[in-house]
Amino acid sequence: MQAAAPPAGTPLPTYATRLPPPVTLQFAVRREGAEAPLAAAPRGGLQAQLRWQHAAGSYTLTMGMGAVGWASVGGFIAQGLAPERHVETRRGRELRAANFQRPGMEGVEGPGRITFSGPRFAHPLWPGVQDRLSWLVQLPAVLAAEPALAQPGREVLMMVAGVRGDALPWRFEAVALEDLDLPAGLVRGALHLRREPLRAWDSRIDVWLDPARHFLPVRLRMRQGPNAPLTEFELLAWTLQP
Repeated sequence: MQAAAPPAGTPLPTYATRLPPPVTLQFAVRREGAEAPLAAAPRGGLQAQLRWQHAAGSYTLTMGMGAVGWASVGGFIAQGLAPERHVETRRGRELRAANFQRPGMEGVEGPGRITFSGPRFAHPLWPGVQDRLSWLVQLPAVLAAEPALAQPGREVLMMVAGVRGDALPWRFEAVALEDLDLPAGLVRGALHLRREPLRAWDSRIDVWLDPARHFLPVRLRMRQGPNAPLTEFELLAWTLQP
């Protein structure tokens, strides 16, 4: 099922936010078709690490999974995270990037713009826009500040930009509160949210946020297109940073 996109030119809502503390999340990763099920060896096989740090008005968010990595760096505005640069790397070498050029920078007019290292076009940079990594912290920050949005049927809407020139509205609908048996242990009352794709090649995402862990993600399932393999992340461990 594909979700309906807001009409062109429709301003997206913005939200209050409450940032989670600096933390490192370790995930077991299972890809559809893998020979060994995740439950058989939760600490073996492919893993991913999500590291969130912020201080003095800026943040760094990184995710590494095998040879592939992603990073988002930026600051903060009234609407939460304000990405400045989002990059995808392989074996430490930058492959692609999205740049968020905000008002006040030299030569930047209007709301600002999102530009890319490959595609030679730009998207307007409205307040609240996130990248394909920063949403993993922005969404928890919104739910922590506005817990009423966790009620089934409520939704959080944000524009999300990737490194390949895409910038689309992502609509997360609250599905239910669910108990999860994860490698890190039992999680009670995790908030399940779902993002339906807008187009055939777009991402379908299911994410579970733990209210006891500042609404940070403890399970994530992603499928890029209807025939693409499913990738699942399940929490192995989390460590608060000093």
